[in-house]
Amino acid sequence: MEKTKTMLNYEQETGNQSTRFVTDGIHSYGSIEVWHYEYINWLEAKATAYDRLMSGGKKTPKEWANFLGWYIVKDLDGSWHGFEKKPTIIKEFMFWANPRGGKFFEIPSEFWKDIEYEGKWEDSLTFPDGLEAK
Repeated sequence: MEKTKTMLNYEQETGNQSTRFVTDGIHSYGSIEVWHYEYINWLEAKATAYDRLMSGGKKTPKEWANFLGWYIVKDLDGSWHGFEKKPTIIKEFMFWANPRGGKFFEIPSEFWKDIEYEGKWEDSLTFPDGLEAK
């Protein structure tokens, strides 16, 4: 069986396997059930975040971070960016820097107005759930 993109995303985000292969007499139904519910819960959380994001109205940076699964920040110019790895702030130059080897992107400007944030750009670093501890 070839893994789907969703399965690969699950494995990357959680460190867990997206599939369990059962072989005769060597499996535990309890662990299979636990895995099944973990994966279903992860899928449901993603679907809920997507539904909430697409339902209209402003969303918090936390909701955006959870939906994207990346850190998000606001720059001085008002633009919003997503970072795969935790960015660092360079206050002298007034922007967020991408860690070496990390991917990043700018959230399209048509979505900036939909992000509900009143704070300073320097305080905008938002972690998706689960990445605070990493």
